[in-house]
Amino acid sequence: MSDALDEKKEEKNEAQRYFGDVNSNLKDGIWIQGWAWDRQNPEMPLIIELFVDGALWGSTCANLYREDLVKGVRNGNQGFLFPAPVSLCDEAAHRVQIRIIEPDLFFPAQPKAIPFPFPHHTKVEFQTYKNKIALREKKLDENKSINASLRREIDQLQQSLVECSTLLDQSRNELEQLKQANRQLQQRMDQALQMQAERHALVQHMEKKIKENQTHLAEIESLLA
Repeated sequence: MSDALDEKKEEKNEAQRYFGDVNSNLKDGIWIQGWAWDRQNPEMPLIIELFVDGALWGSTCANLYREDLVKGVRNGNQGFLFPAPVSLCDEAAHRVQIRIIEPDLFFPAQPKAIPFPFPHHTKVEFQTYKNKIALREKKLDENKSINASLRREIDQLQQSLVECSTLLDQSRNELEQLKQANRQLQQRMDQALQMQAERHALVQHMEKKIKENQTHLAEIESLLA
């Protein structure tokens, strides 16, 4: 419990030590300006990050002199400026907030809605920019469509590859079965040839015996006559 209280106390002390704010400056163009300072080290510039509509816009050092910031121990060198790009000047209010990187504190605590009017001298530039954005978005959509088509073709090719691989495995299995059947037939043929050779030798032996018996009979007949 005491640790939690200590952490809350430390956060409160840091919040009371660091200060900052952000707003717009419409003089000499459109700028996002603000200030940030450390009450304990007023001469030490702070590094801040700018967030617009929740997105990080950029970072800078709050070390610019502003006469309106000179007060007490502040020497006035705590300001910063960001030029507002044409894309931000759309006559709409944008949520703006700064973050002091160390010790990770946001000012104001909730984003401030700041309107950025449309500068008259940049209307043509802004329209041109919008046209370029529209063209890029169109090309992006076309690329997405092409990528989707290519992805479908790749998926089909991969499916075909899987099917071909399956057919190849089946063909290999059938070929192995045919080779096995051929080996068995070869063995049977060898056995049949062996039996045929043995029978042929037996026939020759019997024919020889018959001839010998015929000769023997002829000799006996000649003796009896």
